[in-house]
Amino acid sequence: MSNQDPSTIADFLYFMELRYDDARNKREGDLLWQLGRISPGERVLDICCGWGRTARYLTDRGVDVVGIDNSPEMIARARSAAPKAEYHIRDMRDLSGLGRFDVALIWWSSFGIFDDRTDREILQQVAALLRPGGRLVVETVNGPILYQEWANNPGGKTVSVERDNNIMVDHRQMKPDGRRIAGERTMYRNGDVTRLGYDVRVFTPSELEYWMLTCGFKDVALYDRKGNDLTLSSYGMVAVGTV
Repeated sequence: MSNQDPSTIADFLYFMELRYDDARNKREGDLLWQLGRISPGERVLDICCGWGRTARYLTDRGVDVVGIDNSPEMIARARSAAPKAEYHIRDMRDLSGLGRFDVALIWWSSFGIFDDRTDREILQQVAALLRPGGRLVVETVNGPILYQEWANNPGGKTVSVERDNNIMVDHRQMKPDGRRIAGERTMYRNGDVTRLGYDVRVFTPSELEYWMLTCGFKDVALYDRKGNDLTLSSYGMVAVGTV
């Protein structure tokens, strides 16, 4: 998001903060705590930390958090939300010089935004900076449910978020090769219009597991977004890899 105008980021956060209220942030924080087997005093790398909602939860529970994001606006908001964490404005493709960690997080579909070779190199970097027994928690959308969704909606899917008579319309569509989804969020706020595009890899469970196992992780467990065993009907997928 670093190439986006600050007003675009501000509009995006305006709508997202409505969807991700304190109750939801706590639910997701509890899930991360459980699946990542996080303990107070551990050092956690929050990759693509966004506006600090995860960092706030973890630092409040005694965790040493380092957050990185390539958006200065996101980092500024994160510093305000979770001031006890350490932050760096940095692209996730460069994790050098950050030290060693007990846990790394790539949450909220932030993995898979580059080409396959680059994304695999990111996994390799994360595996190298984790201490023995360290864990990586990756969250993304479960491929099988997306294929089913697009079979029923070949023209794509549109969802919207409304707040105070303003609206964000999100239209996304599967690319012809079935490997990625691309979309655009159009935000109508106070008479102005801003747009934010995205393009992300679609993984099947076995594919994401294979990538992690061949990029330095010894064991990978797969869950849904509630921490239950992953199924074909699970919308979200959480992979936990251990080095």
